[in-house]
Amino acid sequence: MSVARVEPATHRVGITVREALVLPSLARGRLAAGARGLERRITSVNMMEVPDIGAYLRAGELLVTTAYPLRDDARAVNELVQMLALKGLAGLALKPGRYIEALPGAMVAGAERLGFPLIELPDDASFNDILADVLGSILNRHALQLERARAIHDRLNAVALAGGSLHELIDALSSLVGQASAVFDIHGEVVASVGVQPVSRSPRTLRPIQAGPQRHGEMVLWTDEAELGLDGVIALEHAATIAALEMAQARLLLSREQRHRVLLLEELVSGRPQNSGEIAERVAAYGWNLATPRAALVAIVRNDAGDSPEVGGRPLEEQLLTQMRSALGREAIGWGLRSGIAVLAEADGSAVTTVKSAAERLAAAIRREHPALHVAVGIGRVCAGAEDLHHSYREAQEAASLGHELRGSDFVLSREELGVYRLLQSLVADGTLRRFCEETLRPLLDYDTRHRGSLVRTLETYLRLDRNMAAAARELFVHYNTLRYRLQQISTLTGGLDRHPTSRLALEVAVHGLKLLR
Repeated sequence: MSVARVEPATHRVGITVREALVLPSLARGRLAAGARGLERRITSVNMMEVPDIGAYLRAGELLVTTAYPLRDDARAVNELVQMLALKGLAGLALKPGRYIEALPGAMVAGAERLGFPLIELPDDASFNDILADVLGSILNRHALQLERARAIHDRLNAVALAGGSLHELIDALSSLVGQASAVFDIHGEVVASVGVQPVSRSPRTLRPIQAGPQRHGEMVLWTDEAELGLDGVIALEHAATIAALEMAQARLLLSREQRHRVLLLEELVSGRPQNSGEIAERVAAYGWNLATPRAALVAIVRNDAGDSPEVGGRPLEEQLLTQMRSALGREAIGWGLRSGIAVLAEADGSAVTTVKSAAERLAAAIRREHPALHVAVGIGRVCAGAEDLHHSYREAQEAASLGHELRGSDFVLSREELGVYRLLQSLVADGTLRRFCEETLRPLLDYDTRHRGSLVRTLETYLRLDRNMAAAARELFVHYNTLRYRLQQISTLTGGLDRHPTSRLALEVAVHGLKLLR
């Protein structure tokens, strides 16, 4: 959406130079140069009484002078316009004749080049009258603006105090400015709109909807070619402020609702004793159908360094849940974890194939939106009812954790695909698996330590490739004869790779167990 921003109402105080030139005290003045700057705004009047006037000037002032302080410094007179323009003054009204005979050519040329209004005053012009006329006009204009601003604020405040929606707010806004208007959220989606929005013309943004550092979107309107009037700017500024408060409150309520939702889901998969009637009532309040077979998915995201960015309660959580709904449908049930998201995916009966398909779509959606992240998805068993979902959730966590050790950073893995690793994982906590691996592989581990060898890695590769020596040599980047020599060493140290079946099985299990431990 291509938009342009306009200056706030606070930048529009005062009167323009064009308006000042029709005041009685300035009406007989001649615009000598700088017509391009006639829309500069005068916020005050200053009189030049000292040569070093620069230190006393403020942006927006109209400087009135006879050039008396500079009467003997022609260079300073010629450079005056440039200095005033740099200071941001509105214009210069100079009365020649007494101390300088006429407006210097260099001054006129400089004012024209800079678009800085240079007004030549008649000899009988009264500085006091100019001061009174200009300041009086500014004060009158300001009083009128305050009255109109109060009326605008009252109209918009009435909508807010009556609990009006964003649509009602911008409806009141559109009636005040006479233009089509709309509210966009931070994703550029229309939240509310009023009036016919011209397809051929882009909206003109007047004010971001922002409460403190938190940005909630933008309030825009479609303007005519002429610049929006001050009343319109005031209306948009106040409407945007009210919208920011309403959207901040709505976000707070949504955050609380999401927290209650997450607590319920965490309770469902916790395995703790539950009041089934109370849980069913709370589940029904969210419109969830947990009577259909479901399986838990746990998706963990990691960066290239292998670290998991913090997800829970952060913007990334909202993004991942958006990708979940995109892949699995808007009714998908999910929540944020510390380093990813969890999902209760619908299954077709007891078949895990539909759940795996859902997991693959989820992983693809996340990778598509976050190509710098690696996505690992673990899948638990299919459960017929909500009372068994804690089993599925625990298995999905286990699959995601073990898969990282076995498959790397990107995978979709179900509990069934873990095979013997499910059994081996149960032996990790009490140290049984470590002791078994060290006892079974001790000769190879000691050899590798003493000789900086790689017999254990060679054995793991050889067994994983179904004892295909040519394939193992290629993966290890060694000559075929080198692999044959290593296998002879392994056979000598372990008593033979083709010995008793039980011993051979123990060796293979130990290799898999060591891989899991590492």
